[in-house]
Amino acid sequence: MDLLFGVVRDAGFLTFVACWIGSALVVYRDARRRFDGAWSPPLLLLTSLAAPLAGPMLYVALRPETLLDRRERRAVRRSLEQALAPEERCLVCLTPTRPDFLCCPGCGVELTTPCSGCAKPLKLHWNACPYCEAASTTAASLEDEAAALAVALRSSDDWPADDYVMGQLLRVADARVAQAQPLS
Repeated sequence: MDLLFGVVRDAGFLTFVACWIGSALVVYRDARRRFDGAWSPPLLLLTSLAAPLAGPMLYVALRPETLLDRRERRAVRRSLEQALAPEERCLVCLTPTRPDFLCCPGCGVELTTPCSGCAKPLKLHWNACPYCEAASTTAASLEDEAAALAVALRSSDDWPADDYVMGQLLRVADARVAQAQPLS
């Protein structure tokens, strides 16, 4: 029993010493990265060796912030703000928008068009007004423009750089052609 107690005591002591020296080395490496002065890292190493637990904890609490830390903190804050306040945003510049906006206040891109029947704002992809049931010409005209562009591009050598966009344009064009010419 005394042998087992001695082994556990020695293992615990070695673990404490390994953590003590390891934390001091972590403080030294981090101080070398954060401080320009040649005296700061060795002084902080000696401080963390002199005060086994308090030295590294004090260093972590008082160390200066790096540019990477600042960027990471901003990114985390921005993602938390977006998660807590989900709101519509402009797809171009990510400016927060409201459902009644006709255009983005940040970049000016058109977000909605007024309904021809009741003048309420309609999203560009809507086919009908949900308020007065009037047909929206915006979605159809956008598809017509896409189909015309796809037909023009198919007959020329100027292909878009993005194959996905070209595939979408060609699908819209093929669907329009199929609608216009019924199968016999």
